[in-house]
Amino acid sequence: SSHNTISEIDFINLLLDRTESFLLLDINNIYVNSINLNFDANEFLDSINLSKVLQIHLAGHEKRGDFLIDTHGAEIPDGVWDLYEHFIKLMNKEVSVLIEWDNSVPSFEKLMSEAQKAKVIAKGALGG
Repeated sequence: SSHNTISEIDFINLLLDRTESFLLLDINNIYVNSINLNFDANEFLDSINLSKVLQIHLAGHEKRGDFLIDTHGAEIPDGVWDLYEHFIKLMNKEVSVLIEWDNSVPSFEKLMSEAQKAKVIAKGALGG
């Protein structure tokens, strides 16, 4: 907004730089925000201090009207998987991944298939 004196990504990086904190990065949240607020999610990831990222979250969302809502109640969609792949290529290593699925929770097998997909995408992004 016009009241901001610093961008969100600059604020995050400044906070990480000035504290001994690390980042749990929510890939789905970045994707949802990029659609709702009309910014490039890949560029956002390109700007993050990756040395401070310890874990990422992957989740699904729902479209409601003109907006996406970060519901953690659906399969991880292709756009989030693509952003995750971009992130892994930037990191150049695998990181801890948590699949968030808080609503309309599926079977254990479905959750495990999402976790396996994350492993396959990471391996492919790393050239393996």
